[in-house]
Amino acid sequence: MINNPYFNLAAEEYLLKELDCSENDYAYIYINNPAVVVGRNQNIYEEVDLKYCKSENIDICRRISGGGTVYHDLGNINIAFFSSSQMNKVNSYSYFMQYLFEFLKLKGLDPYLNERNSIYIGDKKIGGNAQFTNKNNILSHCTLLFKSDLEKLEKSIGSPFNKIESKASKSVRSSVINISELINVNSINKFINELSIFFQGNNRYRVVKLNEQSIKIINDIYISKFESFNWIYARSPRCKITHNDGIFEIENGIITSSTITKFENLPFLPQGQLLKYF
Repeated sequence: MINNPYFNLAAEEYLLKELDCSENDYAYIYINNPAVVVGRNQNIYEEVDLKYCKSENIDICRRISGGGTVYHDLGNINIAFFSSSQMNKVNSYSYFMQYLFEFLKLKGLDPYLNERNSIYIGDKKIGGNAQFTNKNNILSHCTLLFKSDLEKLEKSIGSPFNKIESKASKSVRSSVINISELINVNSINKFINELSIFFQGNNRYRVVKLNEQSIKIINDIYISKFESFNWIYARSPRCKITHNDGIFEIENGIITSSTITKFENLPFLPQGQLLKYF
């Protein structure tokens, strides 16, 4: 299993374009190295503590679907479902959650979707959902907190800036819990293996296994797009950041103007921006 978050986000885009879902739906299951993944139309500076993520070697990524910001690590399970594009499936998360929920119920859990299509057990969130559709297929992907580092999740998601003005889609924070705290299973690999067998035991899903040719193509996609400054940062909507003694206007991921009275204790912003001291 490849744990590179940029690779797996590129794999989702590749599979969305290439899979023939006329006869079967598909599921691609993976786990990532530590990463914060923002939605397609979100503002990086509003959603992520960039300085903390840099200090903890947490990758910053952007996915092709909308929705809110999520934290991934080796204790977080990601499932990408692929199906033929039909209007009755768009925003129908219950369609894609049917067999996953059946599996979780076999484990003694009682999952449900809240009004924002997040996955809950009782009053605690264990995962989220988002979708993206092209003319042929629909991608509906979800996260499952199995044994994730909830302290790093809390610290990495959220802006350190005093004030940000933008028109970007904003995340809604929720109280979360790991599945491993609720069931008597501690091995994420065992859990994923059982989930994969369960999916393949019904007539709807086939579980995706990437071949060498697909991996080569996906590598090219993630390097050229998903790991690029233009995709991760420049897609952030124009915004104005106010922090301590500075005001910064940012467009296309670049600081276009600034007013600064002190140069100390400034938050981290990516390399390649106009102010050399960041």
